[in-house]
Amino acid sequence: MQPNRGRHQPPTSAGSLTRPSPCNSEFSVRIRIFVAASFLLFAGCGPIGARGVIREAETAVVRARAAGGERFAPYETASAQLYLEKAREEQGRAQYGAAQDLARQSLSFARQAAERAGEKGTSAPQAANAPNSRNP
Repeated sequence: MQPNRGRHQPPTSAGSLTRPSPCNSEFSVRIRIFVAASFLLFAGCGPIGARGVIREAETAVVRARAAGGERFAPYETASAQLYLEKAREEQGRAQYGAAQDLARQSLSFARQAAERAGEKGTSAPQAANAPNSRNP
């Protein structure tokens, strides 16, 4: 048996053959549970957040087309559709951050298209209904 050489060994728990480990303290176990629960909670937010933004972008693209975006704002409408398709592709690859960013860009283009189409769409019928100065 080797001498203790000045080190104090903590007493063993009653009925235990080993010394208590500081890694298994109640505080340490609670921290581990908290970290694991946080990880699971935040790991699930990626797909949910991306899906919500993609749905919003899908709705905005449909509205832009309904407002005449393909006619009055073709660049914005096409860009919105292409960004939306790329967002869906990235979501399929589990790249949720990229999917959200692309869907937000799609949403921005779709809103611009709807706004421009609404401005030009309301002024176009007025111009068509305006009396022609050539025909009396």
